[in-house]
Amino acid sequence: MYDLLARVLPLAVGAAFSPTMLTVLVIVLGLPRYPRTRGVAFAIGAALVLVGITVLSLTLLGHRAADASHHDLTRATVDLVAAALLTFLGIRALVRPRAPRQTRPDAGDQGVEPLRFLALGMVMMITNFSTIILYVPAMREIVAAPVSGTDKAIAVTLTFVITTTVLWLLLACYLVAPSLGRRLFEPVDRFITRHARTITVIVCFVFAAYLGIEGVDQL
Repeated sequence: MYDLLARVLPLAVGAAFSPTMLTVLVIVLGLPRYPRTRGVAFAIGAALVLVGITVLSLTLLGHRAADASHHDLTRATVDLVAAALLTFLGIRALVRPRAPRQTRPDAGDQGVEPLRFLALGMVMMITNFSTIILYVPAMREIVAAPVSGTDKAIAVTLTFVITTTVLWLLLACYLVAPSLGRRLFEPVDRFITRHARTITVIVCFVFAAYLGIEGVDQL
């Protein structure tokens, strides 16, 4: 179990650092109307997509793992494909122009619109490739691990919680202490805007190297 967590939790930590998701959540919580409800809806939407990815990954990878002849090949394929995609994302982050600073569009009072912000959270997570590319190999590690079903369930839960922790902590800070949350958002927003490219590049290249080594080792 401890060996499994040692392989899975670093991937979850890497998946948790998504500058884009954090930036959008800060923008949503900075809206002048209904920031709490909209922020909760956004976070739930992102979490629902991650639940779907969890179920899909465990189901598909579980079927492959059931066939011993494909076991190592499946692990190697997942790791090497993830490493290649992370390398591509890292290179793209290096060469693409810096994105313009996002604004807070909120023209008039159109109501809470929870479904709109739920959908926004879902879309942002679906397109959050750096998180998904690290999350799927973590699920692969859990499926392949020679541990009990209970241990696998614990590992899945911990991976999910850690991956979404940054979002939930930021949201909880605002819900519990709105004034403190608003004071924190400005420096957090500045830091993310200034260092988003650096964070993305470091996460992508470090974990691309890690997964590449793991994948080659499985061949």
